[in-house]
Amino acid sequence: MKKKIIALALAAAVGITAVQALQSDTVAADRVEEVTAEDYDASPVAINAANFPDENFRDYVSEHFDTDHNGSLSVSEIGEAVTVDVCQRDISDLTGIEYFTSLTYLDCSRNSIRSLDVSRNTALTNFYCYDNRLSVLDLSSNTELMFLYCGDNMLTRLNVSNSTNLLDFSCSNNQLESLNVGSNTELVYLCCDHNNLDSLDISHNTELKILCCHNNQITSLNIGSIPFLVDLYNNCEHRIEDNVVKIERDNYRFYYDNGVEINAEVASIDMYRLYNPNSGEHFYTASLGERNHLISLGWNYEGVGWVAPVTSNTPVYRLYNQNGGEHHYTTSVDERDHLISLGWNDEGIGWYSDDSRRVPLYRQYNPNAFANNHNYTTSRSENDWLVSIGWRAEGIGWYGTGAGG
Repeated sequence: MKKKIIALALAAAVGITAVQALQSDTVAADRVEEVTAEDYDASPVAINAANFPDENFRDYVSEHFDTDHNGSLSVSEIGEAVTVDVCQRDISDLTGIEYFTSLTYLDCSRNSIRSLDVSRNTALTNFYCYDNRLSVLDLSSNTELMFLYCGDNMLTRLNVSNSTNLLDFSCSNNQLESLNVGSNTELVYLCCDHNNLDSLDISHNTELKILCCHNNQITSLNIGSIPFLVDLYNNCEHRIEDNVVKIERDNYRFYYDNGVEINAEVASIDMYRLYNPNSGEHFYTASLGERNHLISLGWNYEGVGWVAPVTSNTPVYRLYNQNGGEHHYTTSVDERDHLISLGWNDEGIGWYSDDSRRVPLYRQYNPNAFANNHNYTTSRSENDWLVSIGWRAEGIGWYGTGAGG
C-alpha cells in the first residue's frame, strides 16, 4: 500500500496518470528519491528534463556540477554547489534550483524567468534576479540574505521582513505600492525608485547611507533620527515636521545630516572603477553592492576612479546595450535619447558631474572594437597612451570633485 501511495504522489510530480504510475513500479522507484521533499538532501538527482525543464539551465548544471559526468548529482556534488551564476543565459525556467540547498550565491539576472521558488535555498546571502518577468517573489525563508537585487521585474508585492541581515537592497522598476523595511535595520543601501510607492518609513534604518526613491508618488518620508543619509532627490520643495519629510515636488536628490539639509558642494561619493578581462569593458558605479557583485563574477577592481558630487545640475546618464552587453555614460540628453531610440535601456542617472569643473574625466573611443569601446579616466597620461595606440580622444565626458586613487 505504501508503495502505491508513493507511486501516486510521483504521478503528479512527473506528469503521468495514476494508472501509469501503478503499472510502472520501476519508473516510480527511480523517481521516488528525486522528487520527495524530505529526501532532497539524501539522494542522487537525475539531470533530466523532469528535474531541470529548461535546457539552458540543465546544460549549466551538467557542466558545472556533474563532476563525475554520470548524468546525475550526488549528495556531495549538491553540497559543493554554493554558487550559481546563470546571468543572461536565455533561461525561462529555473526549476531545479531547489535541489541546491547549500547555495549562498545566485545570479539569474537578465533572463525571461516568470516564476522562481527559492524557499529551499535558505543559505542564500547574495541573490540577484533583476531584469526578468517575475510578478511574485517569496523570500520568507531567506533569512540570511545580505545582498538582494530584484529590480526590473513586475513585482506588485515584496516582503523582506524576515531578511533582517540585508545590507544592500534594490527593487527599482517594479510595480510596488508599499514597502516595509522596518525590520531591515542593517540596511546601508536602499534603492526603490520607479515604483508606485506613496509613502516610505525609514525611521528604523539607522545605518542607511544611500536611499534612491525617486519616480514614485511619495509625499511623506519618515527619516526618524538617521545620523547620515544621502537621499536621491534634488531640488525638491519640501519641509520637515517631526522628522517626516513632506515632499511637494518630486525631482532627483536631496541630502540629510541628522535631518538637516547639508551643502551639496561638500557631499561627495567615491566612484568605483572595474574592468572585465573577458569583454574589455570598463564599468563605473557608486554602489558598493554592485561593485562587490561584479568582483565576485571575475571583474577586476581598479579602485576609486574619481570622486563625484552627490548632486549637481548636470546628471550623467547610464545606458545599457542588451545586444552588445555594454554600458555607456553621457551628460548629453540628445545622446541618451538617440541611444534609447536604437534599443538601449535607459538605466537612469548614474551619478553627477561637478558643476565647478574641478577634475575632468577624459573620454576615449576605440574604433576597432564592436562593443565596450569607450573609456573614461581622470588620467591625462592614460588618455594620451590610448590615443597613441589608435583610440580617438573625445574630449571631456564629465567632471569630478576629486581624482581617484
